[in-house]
Amino acid sequence: MAACMRCGSDSPPEARFCMACGFELARQAPRRTLRKTVTVVFTDLVGSTDVGERLDPEALREVLADYFARMRAVIEHHGGLVERLLGDAVLAVFGLPTAHEDDALRAVRAAVDMRAALAEVNEGLPAGLDLRIRARTGINTGEVLVADDALTGVMTGDVVGDVVNVAARLEAAADTDGILIGELTHRLVRDYVESEPLTLRLKGKRDDVRAHRVLSVSDTRALGRRLSAPLIGRQQEYDALLAAFATARGDGVGQLVTVLGAAGSGKSRLVRDVTAALAVEAKVVSGRCLPYGEIAMLPVAEVVTQLVGLGLDTTGAAVQHAVARALEDEPDDATLIRAARIAGAAGLGPLAGAVEDAALDLAALLVASARDQPVVVVIEDLHWASESLLDLLEAVARGTTAAVLLLCTSRPDVLETHPTWSATIADAAVVDVPLLDSDHSRLLISELLGAGDAARDVTPSVVAVAEGNPLVVEEALAMLIDDGLLVRRDGAWRLETDIGDLRIPPTVDAILAARLDLLPPDERRAAELAAVVGKEFSRAELGALNAGEVPDLDATLDALWAKQLIDLEDQQPDGLRFHHILVRDAVYAATPKRRRADLHGTYADIVGAMVGGELGGQFSEIVGEHLERSFFLRRELGAGKDALRPLGSRAAQRLVDAGERATGSSDHGAAERLLTRALALLDEAHPLRASLLMDLSEVLHDMAQQAAARDTLERAIAATGSGAAEDVQLRAELARIRSDVLYSDREATSAVSLMRDLAERLEEIADGRVVVRAWTTAAHVAYSADKHDIGVDMMRRAVEHARRTGGAELPYCLVGLCEVALWGSLPALALRDMCSAAISEAQAGTLHAAALEMKLGMVDGLLGDFELAGARLTNALNFAESHRAQVWVSDAHWKLGGCAVLAGDFEAAAAHLGRTRALFHDFGEPSEAAVAAQQAVCFLRLGDVEQARAGTDFAMAHQVDSETRIAARVASAELEILVGDPVVGVARARDAVEVAEVGDDILALGDSLSVLGRALLATGGRHEAVSTFERALAVYEAKGVVPAVAATRELLAQMSAFPA
Repeated sequence: MAACMRCGSDSPPEARFCMACGFELARQAPRRTLRKTVTVVFTDLVGSTDVGERLDPEALREVLADYFARMRAVIEHHGGLVERLLGDAVLAVFGLPTAHEDDALRAVRAAVDMRAALAEVNEGLPAGLDLRIRARTGINTGEVLVADDALTGVMTGDVVGDVVNVAARLEAAADTDGILIGELTHRLVRDYVESEPLTLRLKGKRDDVRAHRVLSVSDTRALGRRLSAPLIGRQQEYDALLAAFATARGDGVGQLVTVLGAAGSGKSRLVRDVTAALAVEAKVVSGRCLPYGEIAMLPVAEVVTQLVGLGLDTTGAAVQHAVARALEDEPDDATLIRAARIAGAAGLGPLAGAVEDAALDLAALLVASARDQPVVVVIEDLHWASESLLDLLEAVARGTTAAVLLLCTSRPDVLETHPTWSATIADAAVVDVPLLDSDHSRLLISELLGAGDAARDVTPSVVAVAEGNPLVVEEALAMLIDDGLLVRRDGAWRLETDIGDLRIPPTVDAILAARLDLLPPDERRAAELAAVVGKEFSRAELGALNAGEVPDLDATLDALWAKQLIDLEDQQPDGLRFHHILVRDAVYAATPKRRRADLHGTYADIVGAMVGGELGGQFSEIVGEHLERSFFLRRELGAGKDALRPLGSRAAQRLVDAGERATGSSDHGAAERLLTRALALLDEAHPLRASLLMDLSEVLHDMAQQAAARDTLERAIAATGSGAAEDVQLRAELARIRSDVLYSDREATSAVSLMRDLAERLEEIADGRVVVRAWTTAAHVAYSADKHDIGVDMMRRAVEHARRTGGAELPYCLVGLCEVALWGSLPALALRDMCSAAISEAQAGTLHAAALEMKLGMVDGLLGDFELAGARLTNALNFAESHRAQVWVSDAHWKLGGCAVLAGDFEAAAAHLGRTRALFHDFGEPSEAAVAAQQAVCFLRLGDVEQARAGTDFAMAHQVDSETRIAARVASAELEILVGDPVVGVARARDAVEVAEVGDDILALGDSLSVLGRALLATGGRHEAVSTFERALAVYEAKGVVPAVAATRELLAQMSAFPA
């Protein structure tokens, strides 16, 4: 049977015209469905069987007809629709065909009136039979799927959703004549309904269900509308932003200002008015942080392209050349390299270094752009920003030395997730945007509607509901206009009727949902297309996504703009944006999941086609985000694993691409999130799962989350079956051996040779990042085994492959190379040259450069230049702390402690080593034992035997590798020499020397020999002590440890001057 779209009547399949009204059935478009939030009322009679037994069938029919007629009248009076009649039960829906802002309240009021109407039915029963018809009612609010015939007010039993089932279960649980409402219904009506809470066990529900028994219903409030108006109640904030610009312009220095306020408080409107005023004398550019995914640097891409006058879809050489010309009128090679770094960091070209490497380059671009006029950079919705973007913005603010105002808007959430935001920036300011007071809210309504009775009549209700939120004021008035209650006539707004029966629910979402229900079909479809793209979109994007669904898309978008649901995007010629993210979210939530799934997949293909199939940079993240959403929507709709696997694989690969980029930029937090999301898209048997788990394990390892890294590695090994590709099996074996060496007491020395063999085999069959990581993993094991010279060779091969594959991980490899070489046989002077060369390859002002400065600072300490070492290490420490890079903070403290030991400043050394130990403890880092031992020696030098003993005991109890074994035995020997048994001290020192001689940690060997010499002196073994000190001197001289050489020579000279 075919249902008529006009009247809802059924006609035979072969009929061309409706048999009831004559409408041409062939003209009907395919039935569309829509997700809507509605309130369902389910009422059923109690004891109807007894009534049927006692009444004549004819009389019973008359009574039931009267009952159903009265119930329908009450439901329709309150704006509901009778969806179906089920025996003695009535199922009604509030929110169809058009939502009202108070549908839940209307439903409750209807239920109360239905109870009163039932009393009237009882009054009409035959008096002599002593009969009473009773009923129970359940009311529930939630999401349903409805067909488009329901949207015309023709109900055909097609309202589908759990909300209907729960309403029926609530009815069954209600008392006779009682009304039970669900939790969501209660939240929407609690200001108007007196009730008492209940906890129920409902059939078909696994968990308890919270409900409320309705006792009474009170009067309700009215509602209002949004229009354009001047900025109200923001003069102080407006002046503060103008003052910040004046400072930037007058002093020629960058200014960072964060505008904080709750959602809907008017942050964007304030900034928009300020930038409109400044646009006369300044260049204004802007970017927006997206409220989803890990598209970290998209705002940077928007700002860069606007600065150089290009579209956001421009990539590659065109962007690089435009940026280079903006930096210098006649760019040289160095400028082209800086331009490439900027384009890469923004995702507009291949990554040419870590993202943070481009901070100074971006600052230079802003400085260059400000040569002719000041620049205002607006970054909106900073609460959605990634940690890497926040770090980059802070670095740019620090490096900007021109008339540039960096203006960021954010909800207060940013200070909860990133409490140190802008705290390290000199003169950074925060401008709070509070809610409006009642007087300013009234003024806003007056400005929106103008003088007249309409403003006077709606103001009390709108002010009460808005509670100072400008967005709620504006949207409430917009709803009255869309409902036809506020009409513009003869140049003034007029209220057509009393608005007492129109209620505003306590959320803006309800207002928006009601507004959206009034849109014509084409406007609704266009809004749905835009909602899938995001808050911001372009006409071109929607045109590609439309595929003829909306016949005149441009005109339809103009209609949405006229209704103030979307706005023009100033920075893009065909750019548009939703008026507020809540508008976008409301449209998106109402779009059927299958339609969303299809559109997300189509949009991912469109983005891929727009960039010519090159899915690097930010585009890979965008494509991955949309494919991911399509995947989960389809899974929610019941798609099977086999059907989902290809889509999951595509989405995961795009997220992995983005994760690898984040890893190369040392944005490990973003990398972890991206890879974790990618894993969620792959089933347990997926062939990519093992490789992805290994990637995630390595990221967690780099983040010093050792326990999580080990657990993830175990999952990777378990997922690597015998049928896995050889490169996957080799990676798993390399990672397993490293884990065993670091955390499971596997003998490290023999593992080094095996690791080399595995890496060399992997080198033969694979390339790129896989090989780079193989050599860095092998080098880590060599480092742990005190085979530093072998580790240096491994790291050189990692550096070679990093350079060959584009250099994204090159800074990471250079840091590793210098760290491994620091402790091997390479002399200090050669080390200085190596570290200096590495620093020249890493962009100054980056985390990688700071890490390399730490290595060079330690070399300065070995060479005896403690002032330079302290300055270099302290600067690097401060930089790492400002970027919340705790792994490198611990490294800086450890090296500062080592230099302080060489300088004889044991108090400073103990403090730095204590900070290192605390961080290592948090990380679960096994080297905590080595640090505890080194700190114990410092405490001994300071005379604090109790703390020295505690640290030594801890180190002796937590020996896991040669480093910790040597350090623990040295500390124990020192303790025995000073306050224990020197003979035991000799034994412990010999043990330390024996372990050190197996490896090539030159400093550890020299220190072990030195403590053995002191122990021998304490036991009277002067002759052997001299030869031991001479061996230590030779070791220190070979390494070039100037302070240790001087101290050992002085000791030997004293022993020679005073022979036994």
